[in-house]
Amino acid sequence: MCEDVTINVKGETKMIISKEDLKAYIAKIYNAKYHNRSRAKKITKLTYLMGINTSAKVVKGQKKDYQTAILYLKPYKTAFGNSCPMGAPCADDCLDESGRVKLDVREFKILRARYLKTVLFYVNRNYFNAWLHDEIAAYRAKHGDMLMVRLNGTSDINPKLFGNPFETFPSVTFYDYTKVYNRLDIADQYENYDLTFSYSGTNDAECEASQNRGYNVSFVLDGPMPLRFKKRKVFTMDDTDLRPLDEERGAFGYLKLKGTINGIKNREFVISETDNRLTY
Repeated sequence: MCEDVTINVKGETKMIISKEDLKAYIAKIYNAKYHNRSRAKKITKLTYLMGINTSAKVVKGQKKDYQTAILYLKPYKTAFGNSCPMGAPCADDCLDESGRVKLDVREFKILRARYLKTVLFYVNRNYFNAWLHDEIAAYRAKHGDMLMVRLNGTSDINPKLFGNPFETFPSVTFYDYTKVYNRLDIADQYENYDLTFSYSGTNDAECEASQNRGYNVSFVLDGPMPLRFKKRKVFTMDDTDLRPLDEERGAFGYLKLKGTINGIKNREFVISETDNRLTY
């Protein structure tokens, strides 16, 4: 199943991880048993699974004294699994290739780490989840009630596959964005899990159903924030990433279109500022 992991940067193919390096990595982790974070770092050569405030948007949460631990995995399909089952329309334009990644186009350390974390998740789930839970416990001990955890920074994995951390850490606030409608059933089940549904360009019925259940829906707009979208109130989701603090319910959350390494290829999920469903 191993193959070279590459990326296209403005028409040129760049190597992220060679097939040989990937084979060696899998040989190390396949039957490994988790002991502690220090040993995990030595085995995997990864600094962490979740970083604290590791994106510009998440850093904004510090203005409200919150610290956000966020897990970034490789989105959409790999040779080992699909971490974003509804990701086909936006795979080429995923935020996985935006932000700080655009400044890392020589060594690709960020994308390499995300891919290796994803391989660990699929190849040795018990190891991954033990490490993840160990990190959550450490961050909780350090930051207390001011900690928030986002499990799917660039993925859309069923959160129960992360060892159902909502039950293990009932006093920790978790949140995510998703395009998988039945994930709302999980959020209904746990008070410490806040979920925002995401507009894809083709899921209007599910967006409306989500809002009718009291969930907000995020949408990407190439233009300024409107007052309303499809006659529902719009508020900004760009100020911070602290979705559990949103006072609005059943509304639309505005996200301004962000650029990626290769620009935006498929605009199916992007609303144009001339869309007649917008009210300014």
